[in-house]
Amino acid sequence: MAILLVLFNLIDGGISFWAIYIARFAYEANPIMAAVMGVSPYLFLAFKVVVPTICVTLLYKHRHHPVANGGLIVAFLVYLGLMVHFGLLLHTAFVVGLF
Repeated sequence: MAILLVLFNLIDGGISFWAIYIARFAYEANPIMAAVMGVSPYLFLAFKVVVPTICVTLLYKHRHHPVANGGLIVAFLVYLGLMVHFGLLLHTAFVVGLF
């Protein structure tokens, strides 16, 4: 599960970077991350990928503890929902001819 979380995180970071910085059709809703994006889009990408990966690593290291294990499950479900959302957005974009 931790490996999938890191993979989902990389996908999220890449899509966010592309949609905000390259394609310029999205914006960062998190004001802290929006400020980081204002400093440097590459710093934004680094934060977007590294911080959650560190958190997942710490949760995985302590996965025997019920709270850490619960955190892994919740994070997995949230990222899984995000991946489904991204998939639906891409599908819609192809159907309406945006790509």
